[in-house]
Amino acid sequence: MRLMSVKKRIGVSPDDPLLAATEHALKQWDEIPRIFASLTYRLDNNEVERINRYISLTHRRLTIGSHSGAEAAALYHSLAITCHRCGVNVFDYFCDIIDQSAAWPPNTSIEKYRDLLPDRWEPSQK
Repeated sequence: MRLMSVKKRIGVSPDDPLLAATEHALKQWDEIPRIFASLTYRLDNNEVERINRYISLTHRRLTIGSHSGAEAAALYHSLAITCHRCGVNVFDYFCDIIDQSAAWPPNTSIEKYRDLLPDRWEPSQK
């Protein structure tokens, strides 16, 4: 195995990045075949790259203004992208969850709010 030959090289310093990467790969060696066996795992990251590009391009058009504004923008982007991945209309989703949560009392359980996440969301009957 080539990884073992890298690890056993003579004269390699303990802080060599290649040695650290080799040791990490060897620790994960038994898990690597599971990546190829999974039906849901994709070997490319094009979808993630497209999402990051969307966020980057949108960020240029927004004036966030503060740290709390940036946190709110990140939250809304995350929800919008999750809606997109779940096949949920973003506008309908935000309108509905705002209406639903506004009608709830202040001490509503967190589990009820979790049911409003895009993967669990059921549109309210109007």
